[in-house]
Amino acid sequence: CGGPSGRVGIDGREFCEASPCAIVELRLGPALHYLQPDRCALERAQRRRRLAANARERRRMLGLNVAFDRLRSVIPNLESEKKLSKSETLQMAQIYIKSSSIHSADVRE
Repeated sequence: CGGPSGRVGIDGREFCEASPCAIVELRLGPALHYLQPDRCALERAQRRRRLAANARERRRMLGLNVAFDRLRSVIPNLESEKKLSKSETLQMAQIYIKSSSIHSADVRE
């Protein structure tokens, strides 16, 4: 959790009230016993979820980049030594599609 908040629990340990890892008091048996759950279990779960989300995002971006590379390979590029940006690739694809549809319309007539 974050740093100490200056708040002290019944067991004498400091805790953060606003944190989801705040001390939970449980009554066990006839006497009061206070247990502190694994303070960072929630943080570990959040970290696992964040790492999984990051991995999904990396896979998504890899797929998107592969698709752009495939699109670049079929679009005629006048400056063949320079790799087109994503925006340039989309613009060139739009121009290429328009020109090829105009050309095919002329051929049909």
